[in-house]
Amino acid sequence: MKKKIILSIFVLLMVITLTGCKSKTPLNPGEFKIQMQNKNYTVHDATNQFSSNPEIKQVYIALNSNYQIEYYEIDTEENAKLFYKDNRTIFEQSKGSTSTYTTKEYGNYQIYKLKTNGKYKVIARIGNTAIYLDVDNIYKSEIDSILDYLGY
Repeated sequence: MKKKIILSIFVLLMVITLTGCKSKTPLNPGEFKIQMQNKNYTVHDATNQFSSNPEIKQVYIALNSNYQIEYYEIDTEENAKLFYKDNRTIFEQSKGSTSTYTTKEYGNYQIYKLKTNGKYKVIARIGNTAIYLDVDNIYKSEIDSILDYLGY
């Protein structure tokens, strides 16, 4: 009986350890640019638009004919967490009466997805990088597919 309890505790601890410590590898700016070009997006360097914000190291905007995906490399993970938190707060303030959202947080990863007022809004963070989207709802499945492709 005692061995079963010890084994059960050990298995539980292993499950918690393996799921609680997951981390993802963020894309660096060059990888983001290549991945998006491989999916036929036009990618522009928009870093100069953020020159007054020294925490923002690199910004790429991937465009297709319907929407844009914004990629941010931020100087530290702590500042990336603040970037995520600030944008999530802005999204939450836009919630309508029929909004739905999902959120996940583990390791070095956070994502918040909001459907509201005909829009699909996403802020995702891995390490010191972030992806930002604010698009029409009709592109939700396409966006989710691209986020999976990018690992966000």
